[in-house]
Amino acid sequence: MSVVETKVDSRTEREMIRYTLEGASFLLKLPSTTVRNWANGYTIAGKYKQTKQRGVLRSDRSEPYLFNFYELIELLYVKELTREREGSKPYATLKEVRDMVDFLAEEHGEYPLAQAQFHKVMNQIVTENKTTSLLTNPILAQHLLDFAHELVVQLDFDDGMVSTWYPCPDKIVRVNPLIRFGQPIIEDGVTCETIYLRFNNRHETEDEIAEDLNIPVERVKAAIKFEEEWLSGKAA
Repeated sequence: MSVVETKVDSRTEREMIRYTLEGASFLLKLPSTTVRNWANGYTIAGKYKQTKQRGVLRSDRSEPYLFNFYELIELLYVKELTREREGSKPYATLKEVRDMVDFLAEEHGEYPLAQAQFHKVMNQIVTENKTTSLLTNPILAQHLLDFAHELVVQLDFDDGMVSTWYPCPDKIVRVNPLIRFGQPIIEDGVTCETIYLRFNNRHETEDEIAEDLNIPVERVKAAIKFEEEWLSGKAA
């Protein structure tokens, strides 16, 4: 057991764990180029000059191809708000989302969308119809509030910030940067990778793994499926 001389708060610890561009792309179910552009910005080549479009993330981008846990949550919102509405236009352009995040961050810090109070803040903005740059697009504001209420079932909070993300609808697999260095795990704390290696490399059956670990076989199956999807994406 190591002795820790300096206590690090949980928020700082969650920021220290970094996900690769490849890993962030898989968890967010987005092309890596999209994740990179949303996070770091991109350049539009015009006829006479190039225009730099700033990314949405406000946190330090000194390592542009690495992402902390809170940044993944912020990008979840970007994904939802820039998607097309039933074959029509998206709810918002990347610039509108960036302006919205800038507005919220002035009062709530660099990760405004990853905070537990975000739902309350958005509800107040929409209900009171505050005159802000955010409400130049009231449809965007209302959709953001609706999505925040939907997303909350995929998240757990601790100390006012998102602490755990459940990337799959069944909520068996979870990501918590304070457990197993942020690797995808099942409820019992076992990594999906560990279960998959026993299944694929050691050729143990799902039932054998479940019995040995004393966990429901459904969790074993979910972990194997999650890891298979990750590996198939890397091979593509």
